[in-house]
Parts: sequence; C-alpha cells; structure tokens
Amino acid sequence: MLKKVLGKGKKTHSPRDEEPVKKKRSTRGHASGEGGSRCQPPQEQQEQQGELSYAASLIVNHPDLSAYQHSWSDRFHHEECKKRYVHIQKFKMLQEKGFCEGLPEVPAINQELKNKKWLKFNALMEKGKFVGNPRLVREFYANALHKKGAVTDFKVYVRGKLVEYSDTEINWLLGAVVPRQCMFSAVKDEIEHWTLDVRNPVKEFLGRPGTDWLKYYSGERPTKIRLGDFKLVARAWGEWVARNVIPLGNWSEYQLENAVLIKLIMESEDINLGYLLQQDIKRI
Repeated sequence: MLKKVLGKGKKTHSPRDEEPVKKKRSTRGHASGEGGSRCQPPQEQQEQQGELSYAASLIVNHPDLSAYQHSWSDRFHHEECKKRYVHIQKFKMLQEKGFCEGLPEVPAINQELKNKKWLKFNALMEKGKFVGNPRLVREFYANALHKKGAVTDFKVYVRGKLVEYSDTEINWLLGAVVPRQCMFSAVKDEIEHWTLDVRNPVKEFLGRPGTDWLKYYSGERPTKIRLGDFKLVARAWGEWVARNVIPLGNWSEYQLENAVLIKLIMESEDINLGYLLQQDIKRI
C-alpha cells in the first residue's frame, strides 16, 4: 500500500545528460590563403561569428555586474565553486518520490496538496514526468556556495544565467500558497527546549498505539521516532518530506523537528514550501 501511495522513485537522468555540452566551432576563420593559412581573428570577432561562451553570455545578459561578479569559467562562478563541485560529486543523489497523480484515492493527502497548492511541486517529483540532469544539479549547488553567516541575494550562476532561488521566486514558480506566517518556522527554534509533556503529543499524533521514543543516550529528553512506527498517512507524508523537501541522511529515524513539520502539514497549518526548499539549498 505504501509503495502505491508514494510511487516509485523517478529516473533522474539519461546517460547523455552527464555528457558535457559541446559548443559549435566556427570554421570561418580557417580558409586557406597564401602560405596555406591565415591569421585567426581576435576573440571578440570569433564570439560574434559563433556562439558566445557561457561566461561571456553572463556579461552580455547582465551588463550591470561588476568585474568581480563575472564568472570565473563557463561552469563555475568562482574557483572555490569548482573545488566544491569535486566534493559534491562524492554525494549520493537521493531520488525524489511524488504521490502518484496527487493520490486522489486518499482524500486526507490529496486535499492537503490542493489546499496548499503543492500539486505542481508533487508532479515534478513523480516518476517519468520529467528527466533531471545531475551535472547541472551539482553545478547549481556548487555555485550556490556562500560563507557561513554571509548575506546572500539567493541568486546562483548556472551556465551563463543567474538563477534566483529566493522563497518568493520558488513559490511563484511552483504556484504554491504563500502564507502570512509559516507555522513551522515560528516554532522551529523552540522545539529543542520543549518538555516531555509537549513532545509526547507529537509522538501520539503520528505514531501507532504503543509507539515509543527511540532510546537516547545524551540529553535529557527523547528526540527521535522510528518512521516505521508512524500511522500509514503520517508515514506517507514522512517519506514524501524526507525525499522531496528536507532530504535526510537517515530518515528511518525521524528527528522531532521533522516530525513536528509532518504534524503541522496533517493539521492543515500554514507552511511556506518555498522557504523550506530555499533553506535546504542554503544548508548544502
């Protein structure tokens, strides 16, 4: 039943997607003349005759950029971004899983997707509807590098373009409801200070009867619930969030913070999807 609820993981790419993009070469500068060859025209003329490089396209498309904002290479905004790309290549990519066609046969889930206008986002996660390009994904995350604590405008260089990933832009792209206040963001920083009396209702709401907290060896209060102990609909939401919204390294053990998010979704509380996705990009 759960496999039917979530569907299979989508294929993220085809083999050709990993191949680097090849630029067309202009042959106009190679005509033979006296002595068997002729001099190459300046680089500016070559770019006018053929396609602009990605780095040059950025300058043309954004003439207001300062010199230090220009791209270091066609694929990477700064040299540090290239080093980050090499590091990111070691990461295993988690396949997304969307609810099949928004799961109309489970009204509790389908209606929530409709109310929050998350159906478009869910469709992007479904198997076979879209094919991703892992190379571009890794370049995006590599170029989104920023120092901890630094102010960011949430724009990232990708192949000659500046892509905005602010919560406003993400919500607009997905057509998601933008709440006046995100209830999860409002309580997130308080969760670690919650007493057991406040934590237990989360476990009781999501878990099957008799569900216990996982054993904990540090701290004064329990912090994890086993996803396998969730009720069916709660478990479906838990896996959906873990694969599509806040990817988790080990989501078989659900942290209290993420469990609170599932509870709020199921209670039809206001959630800012764009903000959650933006913060996930920022964390990586």
